[in-house]
Amino acid sequence: MRAKLSSRQNFAALRLPEFRRTVMCTLLLILFSQASLLAQTVNIFVNPASSTIGEGQSFTVAVRFDITSLTINAAEVHFDFDISKLQVTNITRPNSGQFTSETIPLPAGPYNSSNVVNTSGQINYAAGMPAGSTSTDFDLISVTFTTKAPYSPGATTLVLVNVPGRRTRAVLGATVATGSLTNGSVTLQSCTPPTATLSASAGSTTCNGQPVRLYLTNATGQAPYDLIINGSTYLSVPVSSTAAFATIPFPTYSVFSPAATPFAPQNDDGPSIEVGTKIRSSSTGFIRGIRFYNGLANPGGRYTGKLWNGTTLLASANFTGLSGIGWKEVLFTSPVQIAANTTYIASVYSEDGNYAVTDGYFTNAATNGPLTAPRDGDFGPNGLYRVGEGVPNQFYQQSNYWVDVVFASNTNTFNLTSITDDNGCSVTGALQTLNVLSVDCSTLPVTLLNFSASPGASKVTLRWTTSSEVNNRGFDVQRSDDGVNWTTIGFVAGAGNSTTAKSYTYLDQNVALKKYYYRLKQIDIDDRFRYSAIVSATLNGRPEFVLGQNYPNPVDRQTTIQFSLPQAERVNLSLFDINGRVVKVLVNGSKESGTHAINVNVDVLAKGVYYYKMQAGDFNDVKKLIVQ
Repeated sequence: MRAKLSSRQNFAALRLPEFRRTVMCTLLLILFSQASLLAQTVNIFVNPASSTIGEGQSFTVAVRFDITSLTINAAEVHFDFDISKLQVTNITRPNSGQFTSETIPLPAGPYNSSNVVNTSGQINYAAGMPAGSTSTDFDLISVTFTTKAPYSPGATTLVLVNVPGRRTRAVLGATVATGSLTNGSVTLQSCTPPTATLSASAGSTTCNGQPVRLYLTNATGQAPYDLIINGSTYLSVPVSSTAAFATIPFPTYSVFSPAATPFAPQNDDGPSIEVGTKIRSSSTGFIRGIRFYNGLANPGGRYTGKLWNGTTLLASANFTGLSGIGWKEVLFTSPVQIAANTTYIASVYSEDGNYAVTDGYFTNAATNGPLTAPRDGDFGPNGLYRVGEGVPNQFYQQSNYWVDVVFASNTNTFNLTSITDDNGCSVTGALQTLNVLSVDCSTLPVTLLNFSASPGASKVTLRWTTSSEVNNRGFDVQRSDDGVNWTTIGFVAGAGNSTTAKSYTYLDQNVALKKYYYRLKQIDIDDRFRYSAIVSATLNGRPEFVLGQNYPNPVDRQTTIQFSLPQAERVNLSLFDINGRVVKVLVNGSKESGTHAINVNVDVLAKGVYYYKMQAGDFNDVKKLIVQ
């Protein structure tokens, strides 16, 4: 027994050095492996390391993992920034195809302070892949920042965080391999806020509610500019006093909304009828046209929209294209300026007797913006009609006949609240208020004496004369087949400034044999304009002598008298008072065949009744003219 024991003891003694060698080898292998792993590093840094931007600009950085002799299966980044200076606008994962699992996922965009970062400005992301999947450099995330308002120039840091619970690192299994972390820096450049002046065409005035053309002038900073005006943004605006960057119409109003409908849209009492509505405005402006509710799918006969001041007809226009039920609109040739807090009548003459009505409507007033259709009784009855044609003067049960106006105020306000130049420098606030005034085009400083259209063989000769001109750019010549729809067929330059009579001619050639209407659009150098009276010419028709009724009549300042000649003839047209005495000789001389329009100033005449008489060959005719 002792011998056996001694043998085992001897064997153990022989094995002990071998066991020690095995343990030592194992320990050395472990130490060598750990030493090799420690030699393997991942340097993590922000790329690019520095960025320089201006106000309103964006920039993008990536978090780069630079691997040295190592394969990894996970990566994690914790990224802090100054949320008072920067905001995240986009985050991408350039190598999302490799990182198939996201242990700390990013939320879905759009990115903002509530779903990407907390109130301290943190981005957190971690993702994994199969073990040993990559041993090359890669970008884990790419972040786009934009400067935050209010803009605060200066330097700020993009920080890669490595603290307990928020470790920026690379991982292989349970082993963390982290080398150096290099943060990024951002310089927010200081800039001089740009300045600029908003200006309008025609020296901050326009004509009869015509659209306003806006310009940007006297600007500092780098062009072009982004502007915010009345809450609307205009991009890449150049600096120019001649090229408008926007054309803005004056806002228009009507009493009744497009959705408003009458109780009884179809009514026909038999004869023709004229129906109307009394309307007032709290501000001066322009009536551009008339609208009414049409209750018939295919109405027949003539429909004419009119505007009255008492019994004086201020303007009229014929409706076209009335097929279909609903609101219909016609615009006057020239908008009519109206005074504030004054009652006018908008009416529509229906040749076939059709009208819409809602009884008892005007127990209350109807108001929209500056416009009001008064309550019945406030300014006399409202809801007016007349059997036949003429100013409506009858009423029934406070009825609304659904006639309305298209009104434009005489002022248009533009508030400039932001300017940003091409460098991203900007300024905001109440920067400028531009008020544009619309004036009556009849005040344009060009006096048109006469206008005529003489037919010939496949041509019409237009002639007109001015007695004086101030800043007159010229005349658009316009033609119409129906007296409603107009086309500009030519332009004749004006004299600019003149105190003597100037005569003009335009030849409309190669026209078909039918009747044509013509008018002039006189344009001032500041883009204001007005229209002349309308004259007509008929080719291959049956011309005759005609003396027309002056328009407007009654008149308080200027009126137009038209007459037609079948051939060239000597004409005498004179104005007489009620006692038969000649007050003014309007025409005395030879005139070409065709239609002639003579403008007559009556502002020096006393109020009352006058007559004008035309003599041409064997033709004589007399018309009444009233000065009010």
